[in-house]
Amino acid sequence: MSKNTKPTKVSPARSATMRAVKSKDSKIEIAVRKRLFALGYRYRKNDKKLLGVPDVSMKKRQTVIFIDSCFWHGCKLHCRMPNSNKKYWVNKIERNIKRDSEVNKHYRKN
Repeated sequence: MSKNTKPTKVSPARSATMRAVKSKDSKIEIAVRKRLFALGYRYRKNDKKLLGVPDVSMKKRQTVIFIDSCFWHGCKLHCRMPNSNKKYWVNKIERNIKRDSEVNKHYRKN
């Protein structure tokens, strides 16, 4: 942080909300993994050796699965931008969308 930048005050409610957001093992991810396992598929979860750290990967089938949430990945139907610190969030979501695009191109190519 530079000398001229003051840390922004974050409300306790916002902190609690952001703390509750999980980066892995969300309800949707768990449901998808349970279904895959029930169908007989075996997989790795959150394999850091793979580009983009896919939520589910099946090396034998050369398959990766990303389960993207609406907020973090800029879903046009469901993403609601916070009113506070809007510039930060717009930049953050745009970077996520760009990174998702690059990762998708990589896996489609390979």
